[in-house]
Amino acid sequence: MNAKYQKITITPTQAMTLLGGYAQKKVSAQLKAISFISLYLIIFQVFILGNSLNNPLVIFIGLVAVVLGLAFFLEGLFLSVMPLAEMAGAELPNKTPLTITLGLAFALGALATLAEPAMVVLQSVANFIPMHQAPLLYYLFNENNFLFILALGFGVGFAMLAGSLMTLKNLSLKAFIITLLLLALTLSIIAYLDPRSRPMVALAWDAGGIATGAVTVPLIIAFGLGINRTTGSNSDSNGLGIVTLANLGPINALLTLSLLLRNRMPHPQETLEIFLQDPKASIFTANTLEHIDTSWLSQLSEHLQLFLSQLGAAITAVGPLVLALVVIIMLFIRKKPNLIDEKVLGVLFSIVGMFFLNYGIQTGLTPLGQGVGANVSSIIKPTEAPPKTIENFQIDQLAYFPKADGERVAFFPLVIDDKINYIPFEEALYDAEQKTYHLRADHPIFEEEIALPWGKMALFFAFFVLLGFGAVVAEPTLHALANTLSELTAGSFPKAQLIKQVALGVGIGLAIGVLRMMFDIPFILILLPLYTIALLLTIFSESTYMAIAWDAAGVATGPITVPLVIAVGLGLNQYFQSSEQFGFLTLGATIPILILLTISLGEKIQQRRLKQAGGSQ
Repeated sequence: MNAKYQKITITPTQAMTLLGGYAQKKVSAQLKAISFISLYLIIFQVFILGNSLNNPLVIFIGLVAVVLGLAFFLEGLFLSVMPLAEMAGAELPNKTPLTITLGLAFALGALATLAEPAMVVLQSVANFIPMHQAPLLYYLFNENNFLFILALGFGVGFAMLAGSLMTLKNLSLKAFIITLLLLALTLSIIAYLDPRSRPMVALAWDAGGIATGAVTVPLIIAFGLGINRTTGSNSDSNGLGIVTLANLGPINALLTLSLLLRNRMPHPQETLEIFLQDPKASIFTANTLEHIDTSWLSQLSEHLQLFLSQLGAAITAVGPLVLALVVIIMLFIRKKPNLIDEKVLGVLFSIVGMFFLNYGIQTGLTPLGQGVGANVSSIIKPTEAPPKTIENFQIDQLAYFPKADGERVAFFPLVIDDKINYIPFEEALYDAEQKTYHLRADHPIFEEEIALPWGKMALFFAFFVLLGFGAVVAEPTLHALANTLSELTAGSFPKAQLIKQVALGVGIGLAIGVLRMMFDIPFILILLPLYTIALLLTIFSESTYMAIAWDAAGVATGPITVPLVIAVGLGLNQYFQSSEQFGFLTLGATIPILILLTISLGEKIQQRRLKQAGGSQ
């Protein structure tokens, strides 16, 4: 006699208790993840730099939104996107020809890029790109943003296609990585030699890290594990390395795009001359600031617009990706997804989570990072320096730009060595009778007079090492990957050890990025040596450990690290006025690769010596 299932009745109180405990576990994990980095930034700005927070209540609400957003978003991915992607990966190779399987993998990768929360941060950088310094960047961020997103999507889609082909045909991951890396370095050199495409080099390498975030990484891993089932392999380690391809794909796509568009762009010098003919020319996205309403009603309206725009962005980002997965499963696999109610709940969680996450990034993490980045340079400012004077100062050449709170700040352009510098206007330094303006000599435009007190310099760089370390430790995708790697390698790569090594590497990489910006070192001069070393280490490393090193570094730049690093970098650039605004994320992701590959290579050499010593006895 078959036993009958009995329906268990749960009271509303019991249901709330169960859900409350479950929600508390998920939220507390994310709260623990971002609490260190948030408190670190706040304490550093308030107690070390001695600066108060702008709009602390708004920042607090934003940080709470980030916690809730991460909890909802990741749970939604695990309930909907990941099981659907794994099902698609497991069934497609058996139900469709190879070309269709690869084509659908490409489409999924491209759609995943649109859903990345960090893409919002990258697009918000548009307001900080001067047209006269980087016409091509300005064009892609402001005039034709769709083309920029399309190139990123193409790169990630290609990575999904290549990774699927690699798994199905048992091709060499090392060969794929070396080929794509050599291509990226070659394109970087070609692009850097032309002033029109030069600013795209650092952006392209940063965008590669941004493209592999909280959406793309779980999707790639789930789809890869699904496809790996069809190969008959007993080890899921064959799925490693696809995240790395998703890093290198967008880099090559954006660099190729820059080379295709550069002939349509004017030279930076030409746009500089245009600007000099009209100092009030609009060179930023939003420079029409003559009638800004800073009333509370206007600010409330701005927050409402931000609220609605982020909600719309969340729906349009998550919706098409899930819809595509469902269509693939029903149309090509001809099955219905199981646990429909769970999948629907997961989609709702993903949308709500992405909304909170994007809203919190823009109102909490980004202002906090920009505030620290703009003020941390005060640590190394010289205490005394002789004044500089501008004769025949034209007060009508002032331009006004908005701060995050709506307040207008006056700047004036000053050309030094064919480079426009924006100097904050201080009324106390202006002599109306003599029509002269006294510049502070500690301003970074006087590079030869910037003192370098080494004690303060040590504190300055220590800040960025800890910033990178704390941000990466909070990355949810790195924790998920570390768990998987620990299981796949039978504990030879313990989770805690891997996270600490990657976090330390990112911190050191950020410090190197600050050093590059401080002395305005060309990005290519740091990129080429570091990746040449990485290339050599990759060639001599075992495939599994090589894939672990590249994948771990790739997921380190996730939804926590990206907005903080970009915000701090933009704040620093206001002080140092570096000719290249990007590159921080790339350097932060490169050093972990070198550390992990060096450690694995050292262990390999040590094991060989022990084996030789044992054989000689």
